[in-house]
Amino acid sequence: MSAPFAWPAEVDAELTRVGRRWAQLDLARAAGSALAVHALASRYADLVHPDHPLPDLGPAVVVDQLRVVTYDALATDALDPALAAADLATLRRSLP
Repeated sequence: MSAPFAWPAEVDAELTRVGRRWAQLDLARAAGSALAVHALASRYADLVHPDHPLPDLGPAVVVDQLRVVTYDALATDALDPALAAADLATLRRSLP
């Protein structure tokens, strides 16, 4: 049995920051920004499961989807942690 995957600290920090910022948004602002979050999540999901589009489940869960697909992409070595941290920081800065 292999050891469980450990989040890179910089990715965990950025995902936490994105989640905190997302939780501060009212529904209208979250709905307006959900497309950008879903686009990044879809990009990461495609790295691991290119034949299965990520469903759009709405703003209530899009950050959770981002967390899951980021984990999957990192755990399978399909995504560079430094790139993920940079992408997430850019996303966070783009949120209203």
